[in-house]
Formats: sequence, structure tokens, C-alpha cells
Amino acid sequence: MEEPDAKPEMRAIPALPEKFSEGRDELNFAEFPLGTIAERIDPAVKTLHFEDRIFDKSKNDWIPRKLTITGSDAYGLPTSTDDEVLLGLIQLSKIQQFKDRRVFFSRYQLIKLLRWPVNGQSYDRIDQALNRWIGVTLYYQNAWRDRETNQWVDEKFHILERIKIYSQENERSRPKPEAGQGSFEFASSFFVWNDAVYRSFTSGNIKTLDYNFVLELQSSISRRLYRFLDKRFYKARSLTFELKNLAYEHIGLSRNSPVADLKRKLLSAIDELVEKQFLKPSPKEHRFRKERAGVWHVHF
Repeated sequence: MEEPDAKPEMRAIPALPEKFSEGRDELNFAEFPLGTIAERIDPAVKTLHFEDRIFDKSKNDWIPRKLTITGSDAYGLPTSTDDEVLLGLIQLSKIQQFKDRRVFFSRYQLIKLLRWPVNGQSYDRIDQALNRWIGVTLYYQNAWRDRETNQWVDEKFHILERIKIYSQENERSRPKPEAGQGSFEFASSFFVWNDAVYRSFTSGNIKTLDYNFVLELQSSISRRLYRFLDKRFYKARSLTFELKNLAYEHIGLSRNSPVADLKRKLLSAIDELVEKQFLKPSPKEHRFRKERAGVWHVHF
């Protein structure tokens, strides 16, 4: 905590646009989940694993990829709510044009960006999410795409290197910016991206994201499925995945879920994406196809 008489460093930061839709997503973060798909997790669970195989054209072969995520003893693994916060941090960096690893912000501004109610519970949720992200370690094995070398590489890091929050900095402590105001002197709090993440941003390993569309989705499964498919549709108009691989490794559904449960949960998310015209409608028997005993494919 800062000294009682200390004067925090102030920064003029861009005001949030009235309508913010042209967001950004980091391509590696869109490929694998970074936490649980649920809002709560068993506190005894401190590690998650996701893995698959992908065809590497440069090697003309299939390579295994694996992501291991460990949480701290005190704060645990990230949840779907924490994933919303992380995506919000990326948007704050985008608004500031990814100019620096250190991003000045206010929790009030982040809450408004996330469209959460401005109250004490939202401030607590922000603080909890930041505590989790600073304590999480990611271990990528052949699973981090390095844009500079255009190779799948091993990377091990914390997403955030440092966070500094001034607890007195809230919606009551300083005047709220007017709509359309170019910038305002508000932020003394900041976070610092890990160098590997920031280099991925600045090397162009990011994609356009309809952030407004993401916020309108009601289900965490819908949001995760949308981000994954939106990345994959870049090179194809139709996609097919083995059901369990998609559900377990790219959405983060429980590995204890039977096929019927996976289909039910995915279908609910698919229906939402169809309703919002991201996916074309398809009869259930065409959406899910049984290849052999225990093996199903899902088509988009």
C-alpha cells in the first residue's frame, strides 16, 4: 500500500469509446482455455492440462501440443469470470495501441468495459481475478505460436508480471470522464504484461475480435467456442472436430462428462451462436455424426 502522503503517478489514458466492438484477441489464448469453463472450481484442484495434435506444414508432420496451467495455493486457478477480465485487459491495451508492456488503467474503467455493475462486488471480482492471473503459470510444450519465427515453441511464463492498485481510485474518488472525451487524467493503477505475451501482441499474433458480440453471449461455453471458431474460420468456411477433443481440449469441459452431456452443453452454445448468426443452422443429426463406437464428430 502506498505511503499516506505519497502522490501516485498520474497518467492521462484514453476514455472508453461509447461503442467498442473492434477488439483484439491473442491467437494463442484463443486456441486453448486458460482456466476452467465454470465460475467456480474445487479449491483442491491446482493444475489443468490441455493437449492435442496439429499438422505442422514446416515439418510436414503432426506434432503434439500441450498446455499445463498451475494456480497458486492462495488464489487457485482462473475461472470463466477471470477469463472475461483477462480479455478486458487485452482491450485496454488495444485502446492504448499496445504502446507499452505497462498499462495504466482504473478498475472503474475496466468494470465499465466489462459492462458489469459499478459496485463493491465488481471491484472485488476484479481484484480476485488479478490475484489469480498474477499467480498462474502457463507451460506451453510445442503449443505457443511464435510469430517472429513462425514456429510452435515451448514457453513458460506468468501472463502478468506486476500489478499495482491504488485502492482509493474508484468511481467516487475522481470525476467521471464525459462521453466522447479524448482522454482523462485518472489512472494511477497499472499492470505489466509478461514479455512473451507483449511480444506476441506487437509481432502481430493477434486477431480482430468483435468484443461487443462476445459480451452479448450469455454462456461462458458460447464465449469460449466463439473465440476458438472465430480464429479457425480465418482459413476455412466449414470446420469439423472430433467431439471429445473439441470439448475437453479447446472448450475446457470436464473430462468426466459422457458424450451425451458434451453434446447437450455444446448444442446449447451452438444454438446461441446460430441465433446470433455467427453459425449457419444445421439439423442435429448433421451437426453431430457418429463415426464409430465412442467417437463422434461435430461440424460447423
